[in-house]
Amino acid sequence: MASEEVILEQIKTKCLPIFLYGLEVSPLSKTNLRSLDFPINRFFTKLFNTSNMQTATECQSIFDFRLPSVIIPDRCKTFRIKYESCNCYTSYTRYTSLPCPRCKICCFCIVNAL
Repeated sequence: MASEEVILEQIKTKCLPIFLYGLEVSPLSKTNLRSLDFPINRFFTKLFNTSNMQTATECQSIFDFRLPSVIIPDRCKTFRIKYESCNCYTSYTRYTSLPCPRCKICCFCIVNAL
């Protein structure tokens, strides 16, 4: 079996991006964000064979593993900055779901999600 560091690196680089894909566009409440934290917290308790959440939280800190409730707001901020700086919604993609060739964002889908 692989070491904890290898497993965490695989989870961080392979699984977490898939788990978080597209969530920066969706409006999420604090309850939704906490529910996204649950599988990560549970994974840490299983990986380190503990039932103590404080221990799991310490392990997350030691291995620099950020929870979805921390990652998603950062991604939302980056997304909004990129979206607000693009003025192509009205000129290019008002009625199409094609991504804008300049910013690579599908403005139609985003505006409908906001």
